[in-house]
Amino acid sequence: MSPGLQPAAGGPAWRVNPLVELHLRVWGASCVAFEAVSGETTVVDPLYAATLAHFGVQARTRDEVVASLAQELGVPVSPRLHEELNDALTEFVSRGWLEAATLAA
Repeated sequence: MSPGLQPAAGGPAWRVNPLVELHLRVWGASCVAFEAVSGETTVVDPLYAATLAHFGVQARTRDEVVASLAQELGVPVSPRLHEELNDALTEFVSRGWLEAATLAA
């Protein structure tokens, strides 16, 4: 696990940072994330956009998101999918878009 991806005590979960206002737009294979507070617009990989959308609903664990993405994409859960999700999480945390969270009991 990357040093920046240490979850909060009580659960390895992540959520969209409440201090940011993220908007995702998808046009075919092109995806853009717009963060309204900073005005930053970023072109993102479609898998990254789908990953980010999963965290926008509620705090989720990596394993929950991997399983959900695999089901949506019709692919098996694999080490590569875990690695891709970890790369996305690393980028989102470094941008301040996601933060560690504790799952509700």
